[in-house]
Amino acid sequence: SIADGDTLLIHDASASALKKMTRANFVSGIGGTNTPAFFVNKTDSNQSISNTTDTVITFNNEVFDTANNFSSNVFTPTTAGKYFLFAQVGFESWGDQALGVVYIRNTNSNTLLSEYTIRGSSTHSFEIATEVIATANGSSDAFRVEVYQDTGGSKNVFSSARGTYFMGYKIIE
Repeated sequence: SIADGDTLLIHDASASALKKMTRANFVSGIGGTNTPAFFVNKTDSNQSISNTTDTVITFNNEVFDTANNFSSNVFTPTTAGKYFLFAQVGFESWGDQALGVVYIRNTNSNTLLSEYTIRGSSTHSFEIATEVIATANGSSDAFRVEVYQDTGGSKNVFSSARGTYFMGYKIIE
């Protein structure tokens, strides 16, 4: 591998000449990192969701959180910019013409940013997912996952890592 102080030769097309540049200077001028970034999931018990009630999903397990921006089931990025956010919620089976909604909300403005709705019957467990590219101001904007279901009674959200999780990262601009 190349050390930061090593020299690279690059061709400057506008001057039609070769130029030397250290690896550190070359790398600092390109790319970036997709941080802050986080991934959380449910690994504790299933969460009961009351009928016809907006409910915040609780996440008990941080797989990673690069800037410690995830707390109390809310992601509050401290770096302004655009973020890709993705949420998936695993539901238990339900009956005919049931309605299930998963959405991502900006808690600062109480704005619904993304939602995915499913209506129908299922005799097996299933997942609902939604994603959004959201702009954060780096101070007060914060994001959480909520669900709504209308099955006629309470239903469970699964706690398996495969079923219910929330993740996001800053987009390099």
